[in-house]
Amino acid sequence: MGREDSVAGAEALVTRHEAASAAGVTYNTILLWIRAGRLHPVEVGGTGRRVIRLPELESALARRDGLRREEGVWSRVFVSGAGRSYHATPLCPLLKWGQGQAAERGHVMTKIVCVSMGEARERGRSACRGCIPTPVTQ
Repeated sequence: MGREDSVAGAEALVTRHEAASAAGVTYNTILLWIRAGRLHPVEVGGTGRRVIRLPELESALARRDGLRREEGVWSRVFVSGAGRSYHATPLCPLLKWGQGQAAERGHVMTKIVCVSMGEARERGRSACRGCIPTPVTQ
């Protein structure tokens, strides 16, 4: 999905189209988020090409989905229909990889949704070994 470019050091950057695809929204929604000040694209390489920092996109998604991270504890997580894990971000590479594997096997693709960690655990899902959200103590 994203690529490594140099803007204040190497960091993950995505185009506006890639951001829309990763977030499950339209390109126009990304443009609206930019106009509203939720996202701040940066120019790379003096080419006029504008990209979005991946952490900033994840933060915008977290705000949109009501995801709160307080004192290192995730209260909301992301899941896909038949997946076995829950994820801290809808952009988790293992989540995307799992969806690709399902598609290759001919399974119907399901939307990535935001649920409470409690609901994900009740459904028998375990923490993703890639993004590993901290369990909520109850």
